[in-house]
Amino acid sequence: MTVRILCTQNKEVAVTTLATPRTQSSVVRLSEPGFSGEMHTICQLPLSPSALMLRRLMAGDQLACTPSGSHVAIILTRDQEEELFHSGFDARMVFQRLVGKDQGGTRILRVHDNHVLVWGQVRGYAPGVWLIAAGLRQYLFPMNRMVGSYTNGAVRMPVGEQAAFPGENVIITPWGLLPIATGAKVELYADETLCVVEELGGRSYAYEISQDGIEPFSPCTIDPTIRFVRWQGQHLLATRTPYRSLLIETGKHVDGKPRLVPIDGQLEEVWSSPTHLGLLTLVRPRDAAGDERRLLLNNQTLVHEGAFTLARPDVFWSQSGTSFAARMRVKLDGKWHEHLVTPVEDREFPEGVVVREVLVSDAGAIEAVIVHDGVWDKPIVHGRRLTAVPLAWNLHEHPDGSIVWNTVHDDLILRWIDRTHLEARPLRPTTTR
Repeated sequence: MTVRILCTQNKEVAVTTLATPRTQSSVVRLSEPGFSGEMHTICQLPLSPSALMLRRLMAGDQLACTPSGSHVAIILTRDQEEELFHSGFDARMVFQRLVGKDQGGTRILRVHDNHVLVWGQVRGYAPGVWLIAAGLRQYLFPMNRMVGSYTNGAVRMPVGEQAAFPGENVIITPWGLLPIATGAKVELYADETLCVVEELGGRSYAYEISQDGIEPFSPCTIDPTIRFVRWQGQHLLATRTPYRSLLIETGKHVDGKPRLVPIDGQLEEVWSSPTHLGLLTLVRPRDAAGDERRLLLNNQTLVHEGAFTLARPDVFWSQSGTSFAARMRVKLDGKWHEHLVTPVEDREFPEGVVVREVLVSDAGAIEAVIVHDGVWDKPIVHGRRLTAVPLAWNLHEHPDGSIVWNTVHDDLILRWIDRTHLEARPLRPTTTR
């Protein structure tokens, strides 16, 4: 096991254990009309939690699964203690329960098949980050509290506050701790590179940072800068003033001047795909003051125009990062409706239905969604409505093309693999003589 993370302290600690959920390993292969695939039982919980409780655990980073969905980690609260459990190995460890809005309780920062990173407090130690694996309980470094995370697809980097860097946030990266200004704007990519805009000494700077170092570290010539992003080999500053919006290419200059790409309208937001092959821009037309009209462009090509809203977490990228699905609220006949918009589809959902997760192909086709009807989560895969459950999440595509997701059913955490669309074969034409 190789864990590349900056460790400021290395200490061993005795492990105190409590009763925990039971790990189960079973695979049921299913072949019936409308479904062909497998159901894996990951673990059995000690009780049948409500959907509300499960959502709260996920929102508080106390229930998380590996990207593949093969294993889960969960934190269970018992009186004044919180215990960690992992479905793949004996990770049992007791943390003190931290009460108060500034603490939020023990948190799972990253979960892998054979180790997990956890933030919390153990008796005798300051609140901090722990590396837990089979036979290993290691205190890595202190962290006063956790304040959030940066995510892009399956890549996630937690953010906390540390006494060594007062007034700043600290990003926990796989290659070390990165202190940044509290108001910094950060883009995260699949290769674990960060593009950052932050104010230093009263001036804004843009830079890219990875385990290989920092570049290009350029001053922002126009403020405010909305984002600093990568797109198809370029580094772009997305800026907006009351009079104009621009994409400014940094690092490559023509005749000593940066290349400017004007935006026709007021730039509101920019998204760059995890692989930096796709670039979405949300633009409000200059003559749209006072209404909800907007334009959504993909790689500078118009995809959708109309009255709609689109928040930053509502963009889902395809596996290669060349296509996307946007979960937007569209205004029609004076009413707001939830839509999924891709370069080739515009799908409306009934009133009261909320789209939780989306899987979109590189061609822009909506392959699968998880929706919530106010009571149940419902996976829909290639148009087939599957069993409703209290919680469904982690929708993704396996390298072999099958569709995978996790669910909770009664007291069981399950992993589903749907191969129905792969095994469907068109009938060959026959001829008679």
